[in-house]
Amino acid sequence: MELRWNCEEVSKCDAYWYTIIMEGKEEYPNEYIGWGDGTPDGTYNGTPVKFEELYYADLLEYNAVMIIEKTGSESEMYKMEKEQMDLNLVNKNQKYYNASRSNGYKMDIELTGVLAKIDKGEYEITSEKWEDVVSMKGDQVARSIEWDTDHYKWIKEQMNDTHGRWLKDNDAPVLVLRDYFGEGEHWRIGKRHTIKGISQTKFKPNLDVLWIPVSDWKKLERYDIEELAILDNPVQKNKRSENDLNAVANTITKYCSANNKDQTDPMVKSKLERMGYGPSAIKGLKVRIKNKLEGSSEGLAPNEIFTPTTEAEGILFADGYRDEITHSISFSSGYSGKVFAQMIKSLVCPIVLKKPNWVLSVYHSDLKNYNKWDKKKAVLKKDLANLASWLLATKGKGADEEIIKKVTFTIREKDPITLKVGVDKKKEEAA
Repeated sequence: MELRWNCEEVSKCDAYWYTIIMEGKEEYPNEYIGWGDGTPDGTYNGTPVKFEELYYADLLEYNAVMIIEKTGSESEMYKMEKEQMDLNLVNKNQKYYNASRSNGYKMDIELTGVLAKIDKGEYEITSEKWEDVVSMKGDQVARSIEWDTDHYKWIKEQMNDTHGRWLKDNDAPVLVLRDYFGEGEHWRIGKRHTIKGISQTKFKPNLDVLWIPVSDWKKLERYDIEELAILDNPVQKNKRSENDLNAVANTITKYCSANNKDQTDPMVKSKLERMGYGPSAIKGLKVRIKNKLEGSSEGLAPNEIFTPTTEAEGILFADGYRDEITHSISFSSGYSGKVFAQMIKSLVCPIVLKKPNWVLSVYHSDLKNYNKWDKKKAVLKKDLANLASWLLATKGKGADEEIIKKVTFTIREKDPITLKVGVDKKKEEAA
């Protein structure tokens, strides 16, 4: 097969997108669109399936030419093939041997659309007062730990050492989902550590805010929002910790589970490349994703999926229980032994001391600890009952006994089980 280059010729590449034409054949079909891995040498013949017999007969009769349109990474070329098949409607166009437009590549169209609008500057960007930005909900999305102390302290030092000029070179707009929690209640998903670091200085600058409207963010899945936040913390510009890699793996695992994919899918590599990870990091992240996926079915019904909950999601879940008379703490089922230390830590606040109701909100970050939770919960309930009894204060005896102080402890759980058919059970289990 003759090889021609319609792009810059390379001696080595990961993959390529090509068009095969049958020179001398006027009737249709006479073209084929495909992609291949490695460096093209003109020996790849394609897999037309439906027109396989005709295709190979034409290879013998006509001058088959493979035109290399573009080279790049496997994920890029896989995506390019899909885009070209869709653009040319190859399943309906008699010109092509391709009988289908599906190559198994499911693009994250909604997230890609949001990212494209950000790159093109199509979203509104406004300068907002420091107090207004700080007052927005700013839950952790991009990391699996609540705070990277070293990171925000570093930002604090940069601001102080440069008298605030550091911000001029680090002034990317704060990503905000408009009206996410209701009208006027926005979700700030970017620049948490930047704002935390600046807040510990004397500087209170106005900040640019990039507003993502309801019409766009409502199309995104939760894992898309997490990925958007991760992409706002590019690898080459910010420090990475093991917890950040774990957050990335958790987000991609959720995507794989929801879309029936595994770590070998080209979209996984494409997403990790888009985040700025190189080949070595991607290899390690794929191992993490594989391990998380392999542990995501033990003890589940055939139609169930386990979706891990991050620390940030767990905190958000617990916050919903807090009111004038109720305090709530969040903890992972894998660290239930630290519950009482966390409770003692909360008691330094005088307001918490006065609240008679406590909700212990547990979330499940992995299936292994979720499966062990029932036994741990039984022990925790017994310990809480003993604590409640010890804290009970009364006066009088017998029929005249009166309760002066009573503390009630309740356990609530963030349900991690979703039905494969896409129906979220959305239940909250009471202990």
